[in-house]
Amino acid sequence: YLKPDFDAGDRDLVVEKIEVIGEKDGVDMKYSYLLTAFYDEDKGLAAFQRTTCYPISIVSQMIGRGDIEEKGVIHCGKIGWNTELAKKFFAELAKRGLIINESVTTPLS
Repeated sequence: YLKPDFDAGDRDLVVEKIEVIGEKDGVDMKYSYLLTAFYDEDKGLAAFQRTTCYPISIVSQMIGRGDIEEKGVIHCGKIGWNTELAKKFFAELAKRGLIINESVTTPLS
């Protein structure tokens, strides 16, 4: 069973998978995105800390640098709608050891 709390030094694992299924140019397509994050032994950071705090920090820094110019409450998907912002965001995640793998599948026939 799951413990109700998380103790310092507990090791964890975070797995996030997103699948997008649809049609592109008349062909059935499936895009899959997979993130697997482990406890960071060197820094003593839990995977859940890394997958929640790193993205928040990255976006805050992007706002501070002026990469994100909108003011007020912004939908989190806004970054994904802008290819350049998305590239910067994913590059920053990768620098911190959070890699998202993409796979694209189509039918054989």
